[in-house]
Amino acid sequence: MRIVAPAPASQGFAVVRELGADHPDLDAAKVSLGVLGVVSQVTLQLQPMFKRSVTFLERDDSDRAAQVAVWGHLHEFGDMTWLPRQGKVIYRQDDRVDVSSPGDGLNDYLGFRSFPTLGLIVARVAEEHVEESSDMARCLAAGVLPASFPMQAYGFTNDGSSFTGYPVGAAPQWGKNRNFAFDGAIAKYAKSGEFLKVKERYDPDGVFSSEWSDRVLGIDGSPNIVHKGCAIEGLCICSHDSHCAPEQGYYCRPGKMYAEARHPRDEATEAVLGDIIAQGSDVVLSFLSDTDGLEGQGEEAGYDYDGSGDPMPVQEGDRDDGSGDPIPVQEGDRDDGSGDRTESGQIEHNFGKETRPEEKVALG
Repeated sequence: MRIVAPAPASQGFAVVRELGADHPDLDAAKVSLGVLGVVSQVTLQLQPMFKRSVTFLERDDSDRAAQVAVWGHLHEFGDMTWLPRQGKVIYRQDDRVDVSSPGDGLNDYLGFRSFPTLGLIVARVAEEHVEESSDMARCLAAGVLPASFPMQAYGFTNDGSSFTGYPVGAAPQWGKNRNFAFDGAIAKYAKSGEFLKVKERYDPDGVFSSEWSDRVLGIDGSPNIVHKGCAIEGLCICSHDSHCAPEQGYYCRPGKMYAEARHPRDEATEAVLGDIIAQGSDVVLSFLSDTDGLEGQGEEAGYDYDGSGDPMPVQEGDRDDGSGDPIPVQEGDRDDGSGDRTESGQIEHNFGKETRPEEKVALG
């Protein structure tokens, strides 16, 4: 790695440092955080291509603490996602395999996942309720965090429901966070002292430092800035209602999941959203009671439904085209969806492609 660091005037105000693979400062330079200088060149050692075999395992979190210490040693790219409200842990069993290994993975894209129908009904009812409500209700609902599939909060949310890692002393995500998350964070890193020594040698005058970086690194002051409304701005963890916005309905309250946490909560909003969810649940229960009597209908032999609720006779050799009338299907003919039959033996064009009789698929 090549890093350009500040220097006195006698050295032209800059010095170029070359750090080889065995250089004692290389680990600090890898972290950098922008306070050591400008990284101008990096040499990477590449590895031969390989595949990874990934399996996700869902287990209860009773042995979570023990697994944290060993899981990473069992699997090269192993990972754990804790869902404390559900009492579950998602383990990623992730190992290196040969590039020639055949794969049987499935595309887990969100759009391809299954969602319970009743859950979609509740969501739709809640959405319609909000649309029919006032502008205030729509603004309040806009702050709701959907939780229909596992999400990672990265520690930058503090709404009382999203997990921030406070109970286990988790370190913050350095790229996406507000002031309060960095309070005491530097002490959680065993080699932070060594990093600060390298910083002092590379940039003793703090050319690449700022008030913010000094607070985060524990050099001067605290990242917490306490004043009226500071918790709303993410500058502090509230200890008094004035740190929130009581005039707007936000008060300093315990967390819902971790009671020792303190954060602004709008209890009026929570009540409104609770009513919306309750109304959606009532609609679902009503829907279920209305459909109880449908079970078993239309199952008698030879009957089908066209969506009107009335059974339609279905005879052998016939089918419904959606109009409600059966269409006779004769041997050698087929329906092309237009309502007209196309005789076999003709050559027709289907989306610009010539289709010969032997290529046709019998739909009747």
